[in-house]
Amino acid sequence: MSTPLTAIVWASVLLVAAAPGCSNKEAATSTAPVSVETLAQQTAQRLLAQPEVKKALEEQSQGTSDEVLDRLARRGWKRLSDDQLFQRVELRRKLLSSTDITTCASVVRDKATSTQTHAALAKLGASDIQAFFALKETAVLAEAKDQKPPKMILQDQFPEAFGSLLKSLPPDQADHLGELLTGDPARASDEDICWAEKTFLDALLTLQEPYRSTLARAVVQ
Repeated sequence: MSTPLTAIVWASVLLVAAAPGCSNKEAATSTAPVSVETLAQQTAQRLLAQPEVKKALEEQSQGTSDEVLDRLARRGWKRLSDDQLFQRVELRRKLLSSTDITTCASVVRDKATSTQTHAALAKLGASDIQAFFALKETAVLAEAKDQKPPKMILQDQFPEAFGSLLKSLPPDQADHLGELLTGDPARASDEDICWAEKTFLDALLTLQEPYRSTLARAVVQ
């Protein structure tokens, strides 16, 4: 498979923050009993109190503090561990499953509003919301502190991993996914772009190492 590394990078961005504790039973069977907005605000407040984050905000000339934190998180994903990036994939897949097609496509295109994202989060279990916010906080801090990525995926490592993912799918799905991920995402319909992202993430979750971690990291580099 000779698909370039950039072929699937458009299909991956996630936002994040931290939730109050609950019992394991509640986390597994219920939605969050508290406001996602409140949790987002609490996370932002903690981050804005960090000297490195304050400095990063001062260096950013555009956007609100929330927008800057989101940008820091996106740039910080590559600095996280393989386990954290795999957790990101799991959470992203759950988030996309909790939305309608329009919101799902907005998330994939990195154009979802805070209202859309928080509404989708509110449908997840409390433990997932807590993990979602905590992961964003970790990514923001990693970027603000210029934490060195544990590793980088080289151009020649991607084709084999992506080829393995395609082989895990039925032929018709593999062909359609390959067409969508190598095409222009701006021209794809909401249905297609949402299907492509969900299918890609579902397949990634079934892969063995090293392909799983290769693709989980490739989409955030």
